[in-house]
Amino acid sequence: AAHTIATSAANTFLTLALAAISDMHSNYYASAASPLAVRHFYQDISAPALHNFSLDMSAGVLALTFTESVDPQTLNATAIQLLLAPGSATSVRLTAGAANQSAGPIVRIQLSTSDLNSIKAFGTLCTSLSTTYIALGASTIADMNG
Repeated sequence: AAHTIATSAANTFLTLALAAISDMHSNYYASAASPLAVRHFYQDISAPALHNFSLDMSAGVLALTFTESVDPQTLNATAIQLLLAPGSATSVRLTAGAANQSAGPIVRIQLSTSDLNSIKAFGTLCTSLSTTYIALGASTIADMNG
């Protein structure tokens, strides 16, 4: 998805509505005649990082919380792997999954029946906090800046 707002100084402006803010004496801001251009613009150069995750095996939902907003339309579920322990060979790489459609830091993925069955086939994988780990590939998801 192409984003054309606040991607550079050329397309970053601020407009405040009349009475949007006031000072300590209740004097309200009188709106500017035209939008104000940004003085300093710093482009987003950091990739999103996984902050935490939760897995609801009953509902079949994997929720990923990132350090910044991500674009759910760029989700590559096959880059996600659930593991028994860090670096464990006992793991399931997802083959599918539908993500929520709204951008933000939290992505909820409805796991496929096939992936749920593969996880359950291991018996101990993803049955407790101590048997539920995740690894994300670099192509898992993109931030809103692309």
